[in-house]
Formats: sequence, C-alpha cells, structure tokens
Amino acid sequence: MDFDLDATQRDLQGLAADVLGKEARQDRIEEHERGGGPYAQGMWAAMARAGLLGACLPVEAGGAGLGPVELAVLLRETGARVAPVPALHALTAALAVARYGSRRQREALAPLAAGETVLTVALREPGAALAAAPGTTARPDGGGWLLDGRKTMVSYAAQASRILVPAREGLFLVDGAAVTTRPEHTSTGEPAATVTLEATPAERVGGPEAVAGLRSLALAGIAATVSGVLAGALGLTTEHLRTRRQFGATSCASTSRRA
Repeated sequence: MDFDLDATQRDLQGLAADVLGKEARQDRIEEHERGGGPYAQGMWAAMARAGLLGACLPVEAGGAGLGPVELAVLLRETGARVAPVPALHALTAALAVARYGSRRQREALAPLAAGETVLTVALREPGAALAAAPGTTARPDGGGWLLDGRKTMVSYAAQASRILVPAREGLFLVDGAAVTTRPEHTSTGEPAATVTLEATPAERVGGPEAVAGLRSLALAGIAATVSGVLAGALGLTTEHLRTRRQFGATSCASTSRRA
C-alpha cells in the first residue's frame, strides 16, 4: 500500500501551509486570544478565499469534492499551527453531509465554502463513551423529524448555523438557533456547550450507517489534528534547542559537546 501523498494532496498541503503560515502567526494568534472571540474570523475568511474550506465540499456547494485523506491533510496543517478556527468540526460535518445527504443538503453547504458560516457535530452524550450508540431519539413529524436528547462538549455550538446530530434512528441536521445551549469550560479554550434537544425540528441526512460513518470521519479528523499539533510542538522544541543560548553556547552545541 502506498502511503505517499499524491500530487493533489501535496498541492493542498502546500497551499494550507502557505496560507496558515501567514494567517496563524504567533502574533496573530495572541491578538485573537486578547480579543476573546470564539474563533479567528479573518483567518477563517482567508482559508475560504484560498479554497481550503471548499476543498472537501461537494461540487454542488462549489467545492472540489475531495475526500477524507485530503481532509486529514488540511487538518494536520491547522493542528500544526494550532489555528483558532473550527475546521475540524465544520469540515467533518460537511464531509458527512456530502457523503450521506441529499442534493439539496449538499447544495446548502455553499456558505461554508465561502467562509460565511460554521457547522459543527454533536457526538458526545452525558456519561457515554464516544463509540457508544446514541441515546438521542428521533420521531417522525409530518414531513420532518423531531429530536429529543442531550449532547455534551459540542464545539462551536453557539456559533454554528447547523449542527449535525447522531440519534438512534440516524443522522440529522438541526438549526443552531433551534436548540438550547449551555456553555462548558474546555482546557483548550475552544468554545463548547451542552446542547439540549426538546422536540427540536430536524432534517434526516441518513440512517444508522451515516452515524457510523460520521464517527469514523470524526476520529480520523481528530487523529490528523493531534498529529499536526505534535508535529508543530516538535518543530517549536527543535527551534528552541537550536537557538537557545546557555553558558555561552546554543543548547544543541552544548548537547553535542556532552555527547
């Protein structure tokens, strides 16, 4: 099996590294943190202008129609720079909708490609493992569905225009304004909330197979992001050792002499 990136994936990696290298500089991240906003909207817009947000979106939404490997490439670059944007959650949700949703639902992703909106996913439930079957329930209501349940640690729930919600009966989209949210503290500073669903109107995206597919996409996206974070941390450590001076020499030189 060939694990090397192909030409398209390398181009995407290079573009993401270039855009984020400029937009996610340390001074800009610190400026964003001082401002207290939920995410760096200017950075999000720059990613949209460069076509990064649309790379894995379906062609019906104006995207390039790329898949999970390309998503992992992009998320690894955002992780390496700890970019304060909702890429993991929004693009995982979008790829699941692209894979399981209707044409109309795929077309509705266009504002995300333009950087005008945020999507998120609601995978976790109180006291349940990430791999556990959803406890949230869905019931038919005329031509639609109503959801009941509670989701925890939903990143960017208060900012999302749509939330992708797994339930026992399948995968559903709900309007972000139609749910009740309660902010939660996170160690990363990323905004998150508990989401309460009480007869909340929803659109069905797919059946139980879509729930399993979303979970797989989310886990792959998390792994890619964490891989990027570790790579970025290693790069910072290496640079620190290369340039830090101690007892009149850099740390690397001191280490070499001791060796």
